[in-house]
Amino acid sequence: VDCLAARPTSNPCVALDTMAALNKLRSELSPLLHPRHLVICRMNRVIAQAARGLLSGTFNVEVAEELVRASREVRLTQRLFLPGSHYHVADVAEDLAVGIALLLANDRARLFRTFPEDLGTFSLATGAEAALRKEAASIRELYVEESFRVLSPPSADGAQTTSLITPEGQLQASAPEDWSIFD
Repeated sequence: VDCLAARPTSNPCVALDTMAALNKLRSELSPLLHPRHLVICRMNRVIAQAARGLLSGTFNVEVAEELVRASREVRLTQRLFLPGSHYHVADVAEDLAVGIALLLANDRARLFRTFPEDLGTFSLATGAEAALRKEAASIRELYVEESFRVLSPPSADGAQTTSLITPEGQLQASAPEDWSIFD
């Protein structure tokens, strides 16, 4: 799976080949593994990434449908293993929103027919797309800071210093922190 994930998805032929190989592998492994197995999740994630790469160049209804299908499966598995604020959750929410938006714009009937339970009407699909985009944006906001803290390795006396990296990339040292009370 990782060998296929390393292939460049910006090339349409490579992206289609990657998706086909992973779909074949997924169909072979599905009877052997639980649907929420991390290997299946990784395959679905790579399929979604390849689909996004392919859709960035040209629209293809089958690829957009596969993006929605794979992203939905990844989300179901992520709920079991990742906190809702994890950055990968935002990525998959955005992938799913993009797939829904593309199908809404180009082939609504197919979207409604393929995913009737939660995307089966215009209002359900547009509501889901908006909620997914909002979720992705709110999670990404958690990862944006004006500066980042860096904890240095402990010195011989056990003290650590916290440094601040400013948006300009400059390092500002702060006072040493004494963690000896935890020894």
